[in-house]
Amino acid sequence: MSVAGLPELGENVSSFLWGAVLASVGFFLSWFNGKRWMWLMIGVAVLGRLLLLPLPASEDLVRRMWEGEVLDSNFNPYQVTPGAQELELLRGDAWERIGDKDEVSSQPPLSLAIFRLLHGMGFNEWGIKTIIVVVDIWICIILAMRYGSRKAALYGWNPLVAFSVAGEGHMESLMLLPALGGFLIWEAWVDRKGGAAIISTNGGLSGGPGQMVSFAALLMGLAAAMNLVFLPIVIWMFWHVLVKSGIKTGTAILLVGLIPLIAFNGWGSVSLNIDLKMVSPFSASVLPDTLSLVPGTLSRIGVGLSHEFFFWLLL
Repeated sequence: MSVAGLPELGENVSSFLWGAVLASVGFFLSWFNGKRWMWLMIGVAVLGRLLLLPLPASEDLVRRMWEGEVLDSNFNPYQVTPGAQELELLRGDAWERIGDKDEVSSQPPLSLAIFRLLHGMGFNEWGIKTIIVVVDIWICIILAMRYGSRKAALYGWNPLVAFSVAGEGHMESLMLLPALGGFLIWEAWVDRKGGAAIISTNGGLSGGPGQMVSFAALLMGLAAAMNLVFLPIVIWMFWHVLVKSGIKTGTAILLVGLIPLIAFNGWGSVSLNIDLKMVSPFSASVLPDTLSLVPGTLSRIGVGLSHEFFFWLLL
């Protein structure tokens, strides 16, 4: 049960459920507010994140920070594991909190470059968490101003988002901000003005719509360089422009969108000798232990299914 994030001891389940209910009250109440409550929604989102900010960072953030320090010390985290003897001088409190010390880094090159930069600028754990929270608050503000407080609260008051970002320091907001910016630019310059056909009728890529769509693709490509889950959106942009404005314009949009991915992965391949399969999410294996919640729940109601059944079901 603890693998799934639930309490390991049975007597703690009731306390866990009460905590989950209380954390979700504001989230459900947010569905009933109106536009006049926009700043209240933002204020509650900010307050919730500030209250969670003092919590210790997750192992994920600690490892990213430590790998940034390793790279800044002229070692290659894609080739040297945390348990290697040559990194003994870098061991400290952060190193003690790292798991899988026999595994090399699996974070994308752009993410590694960001944490190397932050380490070089002297940011510690709380400073980096603060940056992540500030970015996340900007996302809440942008969503509220564009879609209103009711829809924005689905993100801003979501307890899982607040805990993941402010409490544990996961960097999803750093990916979401450029992706959101790219989407809103696309929405403003394409969806509201008649589709991608306006690019060819307004000067091509040198015209206003063409330049803004290129910028939207670049922002989405930046998000894709941090997480490949955004890559299909870049491809969708390319296909949409290709169909409406021709192969030349569509190919140009695709190349612009792939610039961050090619640049940073190329840097990782050339300078760090990284095998890109190591940082690809498609190469990650599914561990049977991560599925323990499903058979564990079914066993409580008398249905006995092994972990292996669900594991093979995903293959």
